Amino acid sequence: MATRQRKPGLSGRVTPKGGRPKATRGPAPNPEPAVRVGRRPSSSGFLAFVSVMWLAVGVILFLTLSTGWRLIPAIVAFGIGLLFLRGAVSSVLRRERPRSQ
Repeated sequence: MATRQRKPGLSGRVTPKGGRPKATRGPAPNPEPAVRVGRRPSSSGFLAFVSVMWLAVGVILFLTLSTGWRLIPAIVAFGIGLLFLRGAVSSVLRRERPRSQ
């Protein structure tokens, strides 16, 4: 079985001329604010509205279904409503954070 012979000490890594960049100490001279890439966050009012609608669907499902399975769709609807409510609250908190700084 043939083995490939390598020269010792050659790893294939190439260091650019000038060596490593020197680390600077202290803060950057002019730090730029962080940029958020992607879609703008949804309106907190819209998220709260959708949350209330899902919670209402959960109540309607719980009161109208007569089978033993009525708990499962009602709990799922309540859970989705709570997730939208959490999104609305976090959106409000995220928008208030830069004002206080």
